[in-house]
Amino acid sequence: MSIAPRTKILTSALGKMTLFAAAIATFVIPTPLHAEGGGPVGIAIASAPEQSSGVCFGENSVETLNCARKKCAAGDVYSASDCLRVLWCYPMGWSADIFVQVPEIHGHEYTCGWSSPAQLKAAIAVKCSNPFLIECLAVQIWSPDGKEVDVAVLDQLSEEAKDDNETAWVLNDHPIRPALDLYGGPEFNDETLIFSLFCDRQSGTVSLLMREVGEIDEPAGENTCATLSTGGEPLKICGSTIPNELAGIPDFNGSSPIFDFGKFDLSTARSLNVAIKGRSTDFAFGPGNDRPKRFHALCKG
Repeated sequence: MSIAPRTKILTSALGKMTLFAAAIATFVIPTPLHAEGGGPVGIAIASAPEQSSGVCFGENSVETLNCARKKCAAGDVYSASDCLRVLWCYPMGWSADIFVQVPEIHGHEYTCGWSSPAQLKAAIAVKCSNPFLIECLAVQIWSPDGKEVDVAVLDQLSEEAKDDNETAWVLNDHPIRPALDLYGGPEFNDETLIFSLFCDRQSGTVSLLMREVGEIDEPAGENTCATLSTGGEPLKICGSTIPNELAGIPDFNGSSPIFDFGKFDLSTARSLNVAIKGRSTDFAFGPGNDRPKRFHALCKG
């Protein structure tokens, strides 16, 4: 793939910014091309430096990239050959178009594949921390199904419901595989994740990933069950412990038929109790936190 000279200049000035995802002064024209059957969607972007850009969504990389290039070429470009295929990401997850500027040169960077708006916000913050930048901001955001989302959703993350222990609840409202995550700090990453409760409406399962359920240096592979309760009928999820090399303490990963989730009520609960391996912990939802209710509705369909 050939790269326009000014793209090289820009990426050289920005240091660690991804060359493959760089595009100069683009005007983005998104076109939905959703996966058949509601499965995961990929995002493709083509750009003509300082002229035009096109965005398409779909399953097939070649078809979706070609779609993006056609959209780019339909814009105000000198030649269709100026439209470069700059990004393919599958599944696209939460994705963003980020405007960046260094002295005398400006352009667009892209980040994709994030499982929640919170993770996307953190990724944008990392890109915008480059000291060479004089301006950096997200100008477009897409949800995992290829729909454009108001950029203000990133600012709303500062209002995530938190309890006195500085935990934060994050909802990933993917239409097929929604997730309710609990993080143990201001950063939303793999190191601060306490647990992730998610359902897969295609496979008909509800699953739980729970961090650090054993003892230090305890071997993984133990078959066990977790019991989730909100005061009514509990939800039992069975699986096994899995290695967590970073912590040195095993995690738990298990699943249950999704119809069991229908008897389990998160819609009016104020807290969630998780009992596993002889330990029982209550996690408060906090005032005004509607994410458990919305997650429950997404899973029930």
